[in-house]
Amino acid sequence: MSNLFADKTTFEKGFQDRAVARFARDVKDLSDGDCFQVLGNMVKDEANYECKACKDEVKGTGSKQLIYFSMEFLLGRL
Repeated sequence: MSNLFADKTTFEKGFQDRAVARFARDVKDLSDGDCFQVLGNMVKDEANYECKACKDEVKGTGSKQLIYFSMEFLLGRL
């Protein structure tokens, strides 16, 4: 399992590597929007690892999984 948020050093290295891979620039040369894109991708990838681990545990133990879907945002303010 990847844990990019384990400590500051791991996070900084992962952020720098992804910035270079995505934008071919150093972190200091990125705009705020570029930094948010890199960070967003890091969070998404970490959430995917956690989601897979949860699904594997549910499948392995034969237990049930609860999925909550909130639809309040579709209705808007009442």
